[in-house]
Amino acid sequence: MRVKKRARSKAEKLEREVVILAVTEKLLRQLGYDEMTMQAVADGSGIAKGTIYLYFKSREELILR
Repeated sequence: MRVKKRARSKAEKLEREVVILAVTEKLLRQLGYDEMTMQAVADGSGIAKGTIYLYFKSREELILR
């Protein structure tokens, strides 16, 4: 899923978080922990890497979710 516009409502932000988590799970299965990067998550979700850090403070926090 490619996200183009800024998430403004709580529902849009929740949807974006779900997309990030889904892409993270997919990449972890494909690449493993050491090879999965925040940039790969950003590319896979269509969200800027900096935006992902608004939702998750670190790669570790993202994976633990």
